[in-house]
Amino acid sequence: MLKRLALSCVALALALVLGEISLRVAASWRWRQESRAAAMVPQSTNKHHTTLAELVAPDADPRLVYSLRPGLDLIFKDVEVKTNSYGLRERELSFAPDAAELRIVGLGDSVAFGWGVPITKSYLRTAEVLLQEHIPDKRITTVNCGVPGYNTVMEVEQYSRLGQRFKPELIILHFINNDLEIPRFLAAPPRVRSWRRSFLLQSLRELHLPRLNRQLIDPADVEGFATSHGRDLAGEYEPFSGPEAFVTAMRRLRDLRHNTPVLCLLLTREGDPWRLYANTAEECGFLVVETAPAYQAYLASHCPHPDSACWRRTFWRSEKDPHPNVLGHRLIAETLVKAIVSHGLLPGIR
Repeated sequence: MLKRLALSCVALALALVLGEISLRVAASWRWRQESRAAAMVPQSTNKHHTTLAELVAPDADPRLVYSLRPGLDLIFKDVEVKTNSYGLRERELSFAPDAAELRIVGLGDSVAFGWGVPITKSYLRTAEVLLQEHIPDKRITTVNCGVPGYNTVMEVEQYSRLGQRFKPELIILHFINNDLEIPRFLAAPPRVRSWRRSFLLQSLRELHLPRLNRQLIDPADVEGFATSHGRDLAGEYEPFSGPEAFVTAMRRLRDLRHNTPVLCLLLTREGDPWRLYANTAEECGFLVVETAPAYQAYLASHCPHPDSACWRRTFWRSEKDPHPNVLGHRLIAETLVKAIVSHGLLPGIR
């Protein structure tokens, strides 16, 4: 009798464990499926009042975390933002360039994306026009793979998954001072590796699979690690942040590029983290180009007292928004084109 009871208890325990594991696998699968579906449906129907969170959706790729929604056509930061079928703020493009076309892929975050400026005034599109004068026999096409809030780890993954498929002749990687930090948004998939709650018990209470949270979370809500959920979530993003993750991502790009030249844009080489950016890029064989000298030269010729306040008034979108305005993008483009031409980074340059 006792033996039969013991066997029944073991069988019940095994069934509960298998049920718990099965529900966790099912929840993880459903998360990936719903993430893909969410990326295809814009959350806002109001074209003129859009937040950054409404431009993006969770991505099934854990290295990307989130991506721009494809097929957007709305107003963000007072300018029109359209995305193509690949979820890029770019024209519709085939992966294969034609014989008369040279392509440049741009990787970066909100600056490369063109935050708050018309896409035709972004530095990538401006550089496209300026480069055409130096290579009249070819059609220059820039492919903007920039996504607000991406760091270098995510930008390299963006190139691996999508950018390289456009077969570029040149890769532009834009560094920003926060590229060592965690992503702008964190995805909140089901906590399938945490045993702080039971999926089985929750399913029995609700009589269906546990509800999933497909929202993207602002890191400010979890950085304090005030809750066990916050500690779990932030811990998952450790591979995305810090110098070691940055260096690993840069070496990965070196291996992915297949001899395609890489030009790295940064504000300056002075101080941290800029020095790390420049040194790592050069160790990988990439060209490093500073944009600060172009800004300083412009201020010297246009501002009687070129101080930080003059810098903000001249190059920022507003006093509270440090993203470059149209002039700032123009100066980045001119710096970029000058480096491409002087180093002969594209075939047929005159």
